[in-house]
Amino acid sequence: MIAIDAVSVYQFDGEAAAEKYATVMSTSSLIYRNGSIVLRFKRDGPSPINETLIPQYQAALDGLVR
Repeated sequence: MIAIDAVSVYQFDGEAAAEKYATVMSTSSLIYRNGSIVLRFKRDGPSPINETLIPQYQAALDGLVR
Protein backbone atom coordinates (compact mmCIF):
# COMPACT_ATOMS: atom_id res chain seq x y z
CA MET A 1 0.00 0.00 0.00
CA ILE A 2 1.10 3.53 -0.80
CA ALA A 3 -0.92 6.42 0.59
CA ILE A 4 -0.87 10.14 0.03
CA ASP A 5 -3.40 12.66 1.28
CA ALA A 6 -6.04 12.11 -1.38
CA VAL A 7 -5.45 8.62 -2.76
CA SER A 8 -4.22 5.23 -1.58
CA VAL A 9 -2.80 2.57 -3.90
CA TYR A 10 -3.17 -1.09 -2.95
CA GLN A 11 -1.55 -4.00 -4.76
CA PHE A 12 -2.88 -7.50 -4.10
CA ASP A 13 -1.49 -10.96 -4.84
CA GLY A 14 -4.14 -11.52 -7.46
CA GLU A 15 -7.16 -10.05 -9.18
CA ALA A 16 -9.66 -11.99 -7.06
CA ALA A 17 -8.36 -10.42 -3.84
CA ALA A 18 -8.33 -6.97 -5.45
CA GLU A 19 -11.90 -7.43 -6.69
CA LYS A 20 -13.09 -8.53 -3.25
CA TYR A 21 -11.45 -5.52 -1.57
CA ALA A 22 -12.82 -3.13 -4.21
CA THR A 23 -16.34 -4.52 -3.84
CA VAL A 24 -16.32 -4.23 -0.05
CA MET A 25 -14.77 -0.76 -0.01
CA SER A 26 -16.96 0.65 -2.79
CA THR A 27 -19.84 0.96 -0.35
CA SER A 28 -18.00 3.69 1.56
CA SER A 29 -15.23 4.95 -0.74
CA LEU A 30 -14.55 5.98 -4.31
CA ILE A 31 -12.72 2.97 -5.76
CA TYR A 32 -11.06 2.16 -9.08
CA ARG A 33 -9.52 -1.21 -9.88
CA ASN A 34 -7.39 -2.46 -12.73
CA GLY A 35 -6.07 -5.99 -12.39
CA SER A 36 -4.56 -6.53 -8.96
CA ILE A 37 -4.22 -2.80 -8.17
CA VAL A 38 -6.91 -0.74 -6.44
CA LEU A 39 -7.04 3.03 -6.11
CA ARG A 40 -9.03 4.33 -3.14
CA PHE A 41 -9.89 8.02 -3.28
CA LYS A 42 -10.47 10.01 -0.10
CA ARG A 43 -13.81 11.82 -0.16
CA ASP A 44 -13.74 13.55 3.20
CA GLY A 45 -11.47 14.75 5.97
CA PRO A 46 -8.79 17.43 5.75
CA SER A 47 -7.45 16.40 2.31
CA PRO A 48 -10.22 14.96 0.10
CA ILE A 49 -9.59 14.16 -3.56
CA ASN A 50 -10.37 16.83 -6.13
CA GLU A 51 -12.80 14.63 -8.07
CA THR A 52 -11.84 16.24 -11.37
CA LEU A 53 -8.43 14.54 -10.97
CA ILE A 54 -9.84 11.02 -10.67
CA PRO A 55 -9.84 10.36 -14.45
CA GLN A 56 -6.14 11.29 -14.54
CA TYR A 57 -5.32 8.79 -11.78
CA GLN A 58 -7.38 6.14 -13.58
CA ALA A 59 -5.63 6.82 -16.90
CA ALA A 60 -2.21 6.66 -15.22
CA LEU A 61 -3.02 3.27 -13.70
CA ASP A 62 -4.46 2.00 -16.97
CA GLY A 63 -1.24 3.07 -18.72
CA LEU A 64 0.83 1.03 -16.27
CA VAL A 65 -1.34 -2.09 -16.12
CA ARG A 66 -1.94 -3.80 -19.41
